[in-house]
Amino acid sequence: MIRKMLFLAAVAAFGLSMNSSPAFAQRGANSKTFNTAYSINSGSTYQSHAYQQSGLLNTYATTSETVPQTVVNEHSQAIRANVAAASKQYHKLQDVAKTNPEAAKKLAEIKEHHAKVIELCDALDGHAASGDASAADIKTTTDEINKTLQQSEEAHKALSTHLGVETK
Repeated sequence: MIRKMLFLAAVAAFGLSMNSSPAFAQRGANSKTFNTAYSINSGSTYQSHAYQQSGLLNTYATTSETVPQTVVNEHSQAIRANVAAASKQYHKLQDVAKTNPEAAKKLAEIKEHHAKVIELCDALDGHAASGDASAADIKTTTDEINKTLQQSEEAHKALSTHLGVETK
């Protein structure tokens, strides 16, 4: 019973703190601005997760001569999933892009970077198609993925600044 009461008190306190945060206050004032900020920050978060997955695979390749097929596939799939999730968030900004040419330009850049990352994931899968992959091939490809995701993040920051969205 006490556990249940503590849990309910914690949930209530969390709810009160979330409703008093600037983002939630902003939501009440301007839902469209809140949704834009949410999509921009979510997109960046998913990109960051893709970058982390690529970095982990890169580290593995740095410390080994070969990388097991299962490891390559696991990280390749995670990178793809996170880039797809980021792309979905940025796609939600198409209404903004219709009336804002600079935003449309930055969103197009991000989309191009995401497409390149997916192509590079195909290359990762190709390296491991017949079994363990050469660590050198994996390292070269993940270096390129990391570089491309960094470029995408730069476009994200420019988009955020242009739209006046505070990023995390």
